[in-house]
Amino acid sequence: LRGCRVLLSQLGRDDEALALCQRVRELSPTEPQASTILAEIYARREEWGPLAGLLRERIAVESDPQRLARLHVEMGQLLLEHLASPEAAATHFEMALEFDAQSGEVLGLLRELYATLGRWDLLVELVRRRALGEGLDKQSRAEAFYEMGELFAERLDDPTSARDAYTQALKLQPDHRPALAAQRALVEQAEEWREAVTLARRELDTIDHPPERSRLLVKIAQMLDTHLARPSAAMDALEQALGEDPHNAEALQRLAETTFSEKSWERAASLLTRLCDDGEELPDLHAHYYRLAYALEQLGDEDKAFSHYVKSFGREPMYLPTLERLVDLCYARRQWENTLRIAEAIISSYADDKSPEELADYYVRLGFCELHLAQTSVATAKLRELILGPGERPET
Repeated sequence: LRGCRVLLSQLGRDDEALALCQRVRELSPTEPQASTILAEIYARREEWGPLAGLLRERIAVESDPQRLARLHVEMGQLLLEHLASPEAAATHFEMALEFDAQSGEVLGLLRELYATLGRWDLLVELVRRRALGEGLDKQSRAEAFYEMGELFAERLDDPTSARDAYTQALKLQPDHRPALAAQRALVEQAEEWREAVTLARRELDTIDHPPERSRLLVKIAQMLDTHLARPSAAMDALEQALGEDPHNAEALQRLAETTFSEKSWERAASLLTRLCDDGEELPDLHAHYYRLAYALEQLGDEDKAFSHYVKSFGREPMYLPTLERLVDLCYARRQWENTLRIAEAIISSYADDKSPEELADYYVRLGFCELHLAQTSVATAKLRELILGPGERPET
């Protein structure tokens, strides 16, 4: 055997080393060193079939569990990487697990192989064995049950089994945030809103980042308001969300809309001011400007209200609620040209939505505007007649 090693490693005479190793194995079939050198020669020459045969022979005569596990892993890797036989490779990896149930290497190889083959059922069973195996701490077992839940939910379309797996994970680790979030998603799909809120509040306790906490509180508020008919609790959750992140646009928007609908004008104006200041990119900013203007008007600040109606008009010139308030305010302020243009816009675009009485009122205002504008034109013409040109003298 020393001669084999010299021929192989120092002289590069592979054929002679191969013949000598084969002769040694004929004399002593279980000689481990000869098998090791022979495997090196086959691998160097890329003779994968003979190497596979050699490994089968070694597996057949080996009795030590650890060495058997190692040989099955080597056989599986050979079949997978060089002989294009993934199913057979999986069989040998599974045999390796029989001898070393918690081998991280084998579990990783099988996990990747089952995923490649799309054998999610086998992967679930693999992870289940790990979760139920001895010697794992609670956190590792919780991770395994969580992985099972993900496989059931995303790959096997089995939400019931997924929920069972997430439940097991949370029993082992009650603050396992991914399991809480995944369980909540399934509960929401089942429209079990009380349980969804409970899970969301548990998840909230696991989050330290204020903006993330704020976003989850908005979600809680939405469920409380929309599905559980608890508007007061929803308001509290939104206030908490703003406390965590004062710039959370969704929290500001929902809270502003709620206070506006409840006619809490002072609070609505404060929230809408913040929303409009921070919400330059909001697609419905014109509607928020309108609500802010309306709230200010109810508080008696007509000048500020007017300026925000104008901002709403600037963002969306054909937003009817804004046009309706502007036409009233412009008329009251004797801004005849503005009143005329806005009233004409309402009549041309929204006549079908107006009652005959409302249309008549707009036409009356148009008439008054035209009258005032005509009188202004006559007065202007008269004034021009009074202006003397260069060198002219007034007639007496």
